[in-house]
Amino acid sequence: MMSPGKITRESVHFWIYYVSLCLLVISLPASRYFLSISLFWLAGNWIAEANFRGKFKKFASNKPAIAFTLIYALYVFGLIWSADIKYALNNDLLHKLPTLFMPIIFVTSPVPDAKKIRLLLMLFIASVITVSLIGLAIRITQPGASYREASPFMPGIYLGMMVVLAAFQLPLLVKQISNSRLLFIAGLALSAWLIFFLFYLRNLSGIASFAGVSFYLIALLIFRSRSIYFKLTVAICFLLLTGFVSLPLVKIYKQTHSEIETDFRTLEEYT
Repeated sequence: MMSPGKITRESVHFWIYYVSLCLLVISLPASRYFLSISLFWLAGNWIAEANFRGKFKKFASNKPAIAFTLIYALYVFGLIWSADIKYALNNDLLHKLPTLFMPIIFVTSPVPDAKKIRLLLMLFIASVITVSLIGLAIRITQPGASYREASPFMPGIYLGMMVVLAAFQLPLLVKQISNSRLLFIAGLALSAWLIFFLFYLRNLSGIASFAGVSFYLIALLIFRSRSIYFKLTVAICFLLLTGFVSLPLVKIYKQTHSEIETDFRTLEEYT
């Protein structure tokens, strides 16, 4: 890490990289425009750094990053079955381009220290909470608005995933930052709000992700505990919670897959 107060070429590139990351995590749930700007900053800064030979060696030694970039190769391979190559090139492949270059940038760039990573997480969680409040305000102030309007800036499926991530990460982050019991309770309260908003958003993918993570954490608690009474209590609570969650899921599914019944006898024979 660069020494404080010393401005070098490496330090300038690092801070451009870090500021771009800050803008990226804030924009993920809030703004496609600034999300695009942050991606351009990251790519431009990475190119301006040069040292491509060293970066390539660093990337080639990271197998998970290589595997992740191969996802883009699957999209390219899928062009074989595309009926509209022009649309695929100008839309699908162009929009999915970050899955190709972002792993390369992350792997070959300096890793921020723990304090800076926690700041990134805080900015992301704060952005998700802010967007959830804006979405709720839109539904309240516009009675005719669809539940999809609760995700005003991003598709609901993306926001739902980010809500799940923020809800589970927030208490852990508060625990790492401070030992204050009050702050931890506040973190749990905000996580509870995000979970409520997830169901309010009626996003089945997000709810399924929430259920999967919850099941994993509960199973982890059961296996790590030596008390049989604790295991039984957690298991019973989990079953009750599963039943409680399943009820709104059925209603959400009916709302999202509802069809208007049409009496074909009332339709004109010729139009």
